[in-house]
Amino acid sequence: MRRPPKPPLLTSWLLRRMTYYEDRHSIQGDFEETFRRTAEKKSKFRARWWYRRQVMKSLSEYLRLNFYMVAVMLKNYLVIAVRNLKKSKIYSMINVIGLAVGIASCLLILIHIRYELSYDRFHENADRIYRVVLERTRPDRVRNWGWSSPQVAKTLVKDYPEVIKGIRILTETGPTQLKYKERGMIETGVLYTDPEFFEIFDIPIVEGEVSTFLKQPDTIIITREVAKKYFGSEDPMGKVLTIRNWWEEDKPHVVTGVIDDLPKNSHFHYRALVPLHATEVAEFEWGAWYTFNYILLREGANSQELEAKLPGMVNKYFPTMFEGGEAEFREWIASGQNYRYFLQPLLDIHLRSRIEHEQEPVGNIAYIYLFSLIAGFILVLACVNFINLSTSRSVSRAREVGVRKVLGSFRRQLVGQFLFESILLTLLALILACGMVAALIPAFRSLTGADLSLVKFNFALIIPGLILFAFAIGVLSGAYPAFYLSSFQPTQVLKGLRKKRITKTTIRNVLVVFQFTVSIALIVGTLFVRKQVDFMLQKDLGFDKDHVVVIENARALAKQVHAFKAELKKDPNVISAANGGYPGVATHTFSTRALGIPNAPYADIYNNGGDPDYIETLGLKIVTGNNYPQKISHDERMIILNESAVKALGLTDPIGKQLEGGQHPRTIIGVVKDFHFRSLHNDIAAYALIGFDPDEWTSSFMIVRIRPGSMAAALPQIEKVWKNFTGGLSFQYTILDETLAKWYDSEEQTGTVSAIFSGLAIMIGCLGLFGLAAFNTEQRTREVGIRKVLGASVLNIMVFFIRDFMKLVGMAFLLAVPLAYLVVKFWLRSFAYSINPDWYTFIIAGGFTILLAVLTVGMQVMRAAFANPADSLRYE
Repeated sequence: MRRPPKPPLLTSWLLRRMTYYEDRHSIQGDFEETFRRTAEKKSKFRARWWYRRQVMKSLSEYLRLNFYMVAVMLKNYLVIAVRNLKKSKIYSMINVIGLAVGIASCLLILIHIRYELSYDRFHENADRIYRVVLERTRPDRVRNWGWSSPQVAKTLVKDYPEVIKGIRILTETGPTQLKYKERGMIETGVLYTDPEFFEIFDIPIVEGEVSTFLKQPDTIIITREVAKKYFGSEDPMGKVLTIRNWWEEDKPHVVTGVIDDLPKNSHFHYRALVPLHATEVAEFEWGAWYTFNYILLREGANSQELEAKLPGMVNKYFPTMFEGGEAEFREWIASGQNYRYFLQPLLDIHLRSRIEHEQEPVGNIAYIYLFSLIAGFILVLACVNFINLSTSRSVSRAREVGVRKVLGSFRRQLVGQFLFESILLTLLALILACGMVAALIPAFRSLTGADLSLVKFNFALIIPGLILFAFAIGVLSGAYPAFYLSSFQPTQVLKGLRKKRITKTTIRNVLVVFQFTVSIALIVGTLFVRKQVDFMLQKDLGFDKDHVVVIENARALAKQVHAFKAELKKDPNVISAANGGYPGVATHTFSTRALGIPNAPYADIYNNGGDPDYIETLGLKIVTGNNYPQKISHDERMIILNESAVKALGLTDPIGKQLEGGQHPRTIIGVVKDFHFRSLHNDIAAYALIGFDPDEWTSSFMIVRIRPGSMAAALPQIEKVWKNFTGGLSFQYTILDETLAKWYDSEEQTGTVSAIFSGLAIMIGCLGLFGLAAFNTEQRTREVGIRKVLGASVLNIMVFFIRDFMKLVGMAFLLAVPLAYLVVKFWLRSFAYSINPDWYTFIIAGGFTILLAVLTVGMQVMRAAFANPADSLRYE
C-alpha cells in the first residue's frame, strides 16, 4: 500500500509553533488534507510549494500579532510592577539601594585594579623591554638588587644578538640643584641615562630633535613643567642650566629638548634627563652597583633562553673584580657565594617586583588580589541581599498567584511577570550605581592617589556587559517566585495548604549567615591592617626620629659646615646638628671581612656617612667603643658598626679589629645598638657609619634636632641662617618622622580603602537584615498583638524577635574568626616586624556587628511592639 505524502518537515514544525494548542489539531489537519489532495491531483512539488507559501503568508500576520501581544504583555507587566513598587516602597528602596551600593563599590575597585594593571603599558614595545636585576647570593641570605654595574647593558648588546638596545639609568645623584642665573632649586627626578633612552621608551617630545638628545655631555633635556619653572615664558631651547650634585660640581648644561613627563602609571618618572657619559659612573667596572639597566629584545627573542645564558657573562667578566683573578673568583664561588643576573619584564615591575633599591615605591600584586576579593565579596553580598529580600517578599504573593491562575493566567505569564519585576529592579540599581561611580570618582582618586583618567575602557563591551549582568541578577533573584510559586495549584494556595512550605526560611538564614561572615571577616582584616600600620609608626626604631629637620643640598655649604652648625646652635630651639645621610635615604653596600681571622666570612654592609655629631643628633646608642673624634683624619679610615654587622662578620671583640678595604683597611672604633634604617618590611641588616670631617668632604644632608614644641619657631631661623651661608639659595627641607611614615603609605592606603568597603559591606548586610526584620514583623503583626494582650512586655517581644537574628549573626561570627585569622596571619608574613593577632580585636569586630544587627532589627521590632494591640488584631 502506498504511503500518503507528508508536508515539508521544517514548514510543518513552523506551522505548529504559530498556532495555539487548542487550535493546533484542526488547523494542521486542514493544511495536511489540502496538501494531500493537491499532491494527488497535481504533483508533490506543487503541493509542497502551496504548503510553504500558505505558511509564509500566515507568518507575517503571526509575527505582527505576536509583537502586539508582547507589547501589551510588557505594558501590563510594567503597570503591575510599578504598582508593587509603590505598594512596597521600603522593600523596593532597600533592594535597589543595597544592590546599587554593591555594584558601585565593585566598579570602583575594578577601576582601581585596572589602573594598577595598566602600569608601563603605554610603551609600544613594553612586552619586549626588560630590566636586568642582580641576584646576590651569600651563605646566609639571597638579595636582589635593582642596581647593577654600568657595564651590563652595553655588554649584553655587544655579546648577545637577542638584545638590540640597552641603556643605563643613574638615579642616585644625591640632592641635585638646578640653577639658572640666580634661581636655584633642589630637584628630584634628575636622571642620567644614554641617548638610546628615547629608542626604548616612548617619550612625548615637545621641542627639540630627538636624534640629537643626550649625544653631547654638556646637554640636558627638561620637562615642560621645569622649563616653565626656570624660564617662565622664555624659550628654554639653548638656555644654560647649572647642575650640582654628587657627580657634577656647578657644571653648565645646554637645554637641547623639552619633553612631557611620563604618565603617572609609570614605574619611574623624571624632571630632567642628563647624559650618563657626562659622569665618571659610565666607566665604572663590574664591581660598582650604581645604575639600572634596561634592554630591548628583538622581535621573537625568548627572554628565558637569554636569561639562561647570563651566567656565562658572570663567569667571563666578574673575575676582574678580584685581585687574585680567576682563581680567587672560583674560591669565592666555592664558599657558597655567587652573582646571577635575571630579566625582569617591564610590565611586572610595578606589581611583582620585590627587589632592593627601586627607583620609586612599587605596588603589590597581593593587594590587587585582596581588592579583587573584596570587590567579589561585596558584589556577592549585594546580590545575596537582593535575592534574599526578593524571595522573602515573594512569599506574601502566593495568594496572588492562586487568584491569577483562577482567572486564567498561564504559568509562563506568571514567570514572565516575576522575572520582569526583578530585572526592572536590577536595572534601576545599575543606573543608580553608575551615577554613584561618576559622583565618587574624584574622591576615590584623591583617596588612592591614582590618576583614574588614564584608565581606558571599551564602553562598547562594558555597557552591554553591565546590562547582561543586571539581567542575570534579575533572573537569578526572580527565579524563586517565578518558577516555584507559579507551580502551585490554585486550590491548594487559596486554602493555605502550602503555607508551611512557602514560609520555609532555611535558605534565607544561610544567606544571612554568609553575608555577616564576610562582613565580620572584612572588619577584622581592616582593624588588623590599622593596628599594623600604627605599630610600624609608633615602634621604637632605635633612634629618636621626632623633632628632626633634614636640610637638603647641604653640599652648598662647602667648607662652612662647622660655622653653619655653630650659628644654628645659637638658637635656643636648636639642640644639635650634624652633616650626614639620614635613616631612610637609599644606601649602597660594600662587601668586606675581618682581617687577621682565619676563614672570616664576607658580609654585605649598608653604609651612610656622618660627621662626629651624627650619633648624638640622631640619638643612636653606643654599645661599646667610642664615637668619632671631632677632628677626623682621612688617612685614619675609622668605622663604627651596628650589632648586626658585628655578628655578620663573626666578631666577638670588634674594637680595634680591621676590615678589608683594599690598600686602606678600616679600623672599628665603636659599635652602636641596632636601629631600623629601613622600613619594618625588612629585618635589621648589617650597617656601618663612615665618619668624615666636613672640612674635607660634605654630605648632601644636614640633620638638625629641634627642641620639642619649637618647630614652628625654629624653621624661620634655620632658613635665615641657611640663606646667609648659601647666598640666598632656596631652603628645602623635610621632617624626618613624616618622611619615614611614607614607608607605609601603601599599607595606610590599603587600610583606608579596606575600611571604607568593609563599612559598605556591613551596611549592605544591615540593609538586608532591616528588610527581613520588617517583613517578619509585618507577617507576625497579629502574633505580636496576641502576645501583648496575654501580658508580654515590650522587652519580651523585642527579645523574642531579635534572638533569632542574633543566632544567625553569632553563627557568622564563629565562621568568620578562623577565616579572618588565617588571612591576617598570611598578610603579616610580609613584614619582618609585626603585631600578633589578639583575641580582643575579634571580639570588638563581632561585638560591633552584633550591636549594629540589634539596632537594625530593633528599629523594626519596636514599631510592632509599641503598636496598639487592637490595631494589631484587626490586621488582615
